[in-house]
Amino acid sequence: MIKSHHILFLKTLDYVLDTVNSPYLNYTVSKETIIKLVKPKIVFDKTYENEKSKFLTENYDKYTESQTKIYLIDSALDYLSESKYINIHKSDNEGTIYQITHKGFLKIHLGFEKKYENDKLKINNLKSQTKFENLMRVLQILIPAVLSFFLGIILKILI
Repeated sequence: MIKSHHILFLKTLDYVLDTVNSPYLNYTVSKETIIKLVKPKIVFDKTYENEKSKFLTENYDKYTESQTKIYLIDSALDYLSESKYINIHKSDNEGTIYQITHKGFLKIHLGFEKKYENDKLKINNLKSQTKFENLMRVLQILIPAVLSFFLGIILKILI
């Protein structure tokens, strides 16, 4: 199961798959086009101790983020091609071209991030259902025991 801190990668997978799903480019997109379109969509959540540390590290962060975004997009392309969501084609004039597959078309409707959120919701619902079922099992044993105890006391008082 994917951890919650991988949600950025899941979003990147969705962005890349949506970019390759472009009918005006016949569903084939070059790697440079993918990087150019997906890179601005990736947003890192930065936390700083204060404004001074933000000011001191701002230039470094921009370069590091730029390089990290390209690495993240490359990782997403590798994952999508290994999982057969996209096909890789080599072209002399454009370099590497990616084309969406039928499996990729099906995955677009329920993206990676949405599927993760749905799976997390199912797990939470299953946990709460299990807790409820365990409580009902305890009550099925406890209620008859308590009722028989009080009925025994009442019968003892009456007799």
